[in-house]
Amino acid sequence: MEPDTRVAGSTPIERLDHVLEPADTAFLPSMYVKGSVSALAMTETLDEALHFTCEGVRCTEAGGFEIEFVSDDDADADDVEWSDVLDVAAEDAELGSRGGFDTAAVQVDVSALVDLAGDGDLLADGLSITQVPDMRVWGLWGEHGAAMVLIVDGALSGTFLEIPIAGEMSMATVLVGGNATGTNPSGSGRATWSGIAEAASTATFTRREGTATLMIDDLALPRVDVEIASSGWSIDSPRWESIPLSDGGFRAGSREIDFLQGAFFGPSHEEAWGVFDTGDHIGTFGTKRQP
Repeated sequence: MEPDTRVAGSTPIERLDHVLEPADTAFLPSMYVKGSVSALAMTETLDEALHFTCEGVRCTEAGGFEIEFVSDDDADADDVEWSDVLDVAAEDAELGSRGGFDTAAVQVDVSALVDLAGDGDLLADGLSITQVPDMRVWGLWGEHGAAMVLIVDGALSGTFLEIPIAGEMSMATVLVGGNATGTNPSGSGRATWSGIAEAASTATFTRREGTATLMIDDLALPRVDVEIASSGWSIDSPRWESIPLSDGGFRAGSREIDFLQGAFFGPSHEEAWGVFDTGDHIGTFGTKRQP
């Protein structure tokens, strides 16, 4: 069994709370949504990729929609409290570890969320949902960062103004949160960070599990190489080599092609976290500095 170098004397959920409550950085690259709904012999289809740009913990979609990840109980309606993420991880989660990180697999009770939305008058008047798609979350966290992959996939049915509606919906997105260093690693020689990756196929909306390696050949002139791989699939791009560093962060490529964004987390650059979007896959990774 590998030694546990994470926050001593705490449970996995307490370690996640230790990461998220003071989080000052979030990455939310894209959200892939596909689906169709039929009613009265008419069918509406949806096939979109929504792209977000994040500053600190506020992420803005290209159309102007904003989400801010906060710890304040008085959050605005469009904000997401980190405690909500903690609640998802804490309830009925299959907790584990992989590659020196805490992990969780969660089957989310979407029916309860629909009931809550109805009670809060968030659903349109006359809309009743009787069947909801399957929603699953896979998470990983270290001492200074955390990440998750969320996949929604399945049948959707109900009524609108007593007219039967039926269809299916699929969605995949990823999120990173934590405490970014804000500075580049320094020194001389080579440095390596290794860890794990989680991803979702945007074609089949199934989970992919992999590994991640981040390397700087020369700390005196820091440029980052990133490799994401797993048995049976490989995600790579020439643009993920020799990526320039700025204030501890790095970014390369284009959304839906070869996008990758990440940063170093922790006061001594102990961890590096990031997200990627290749069109075929959307995913995230966490790595730890090797001795």
